[in-house]
Amino acid sequence: MPTDQKLPRQHAIATIAAAMLITISCGLLATGHVKAATTVNLAGLILAVLRLVQFNHQLVDVTQQLDEAYTDPVTGLAVRRVAEHYLADHTGETLTVALVDVDNMHALNATFTHTGGDEYLAGIAQRLTSTAPEHLVARLGGDEFLIAGPAAPQTLAEALTASFQQPVTVGSTSVPVQASVGIATGFDDPRRALAAADLAMFAAKRNGTGIEFYDPLRDGLPAPTGDRPADRRRDRRPTGSDTPSPKE
Repeated sequence: MPTDQKLPRQHAIATIAAAMLITISCGLLATGHVKAATTVNLAGLILAVLRLVQFNHQLVDVTQQLDEAYTDPVTGLAVRRVAEHYLADHTGETLTVALVDVDNMHALNATFTHTGGDEYLAGIAQRLTSTAPEHLVARLGGDEFLIAGPAAPQTLAEALTASFQQPVTVGSTSVPVQASVGIATGFDDPRRALAAADLAMFAAKRNGTGIEFYDPLRDGLPAPTGDRPADRRRDRRPTGSDTPSPKE
């Protein structure tokens, strides 16, 4: 994964880790492992330094464990929880949010088995991170991905369209990319932008247009809390649309 693309994910993981690290620090202080330098003798100071070294090792272990826990094992992307923290942490900022839903996973799994399906999803993930290297790219679950960052909506749509022109290799077979994408921006709460992108993605799936921008007249208003209607997600069906093209 490109270094630039890791930064948003690492920032989000850092916010999750903060509470855990503070808890460890408070535990050391409460048990007297770290004392004020003015109240300890040389032996006590050495003991405090040793405890701090041990504490540093604990921090490294916690960070590594969090990175593993919050990284999707199939694609190497951030998982849903990291995406949720990232969006919440950017409240008050206007981000562009894209929701990418792969349309042909059922047929792919039937043809190539789930192992081949995972290989295809990993290829899609690599394509998305290459397309938006300075954005957070996360796998929300199943065949659904999120892109969030500062790009202009049209610019992101054009980049995704160009990226989807190239097939993904599964084994020795080239598989065309078929996806429905919803893009939204203009919200000071990125979680509402996600809900709006969800509405636009369903419009792209219904219309077979590949990519749709959020339109409040067509899609209605997103949920104030950013919640996404679960009943509509259960009714989602692949459209088998061709390579996406942006449409305003």
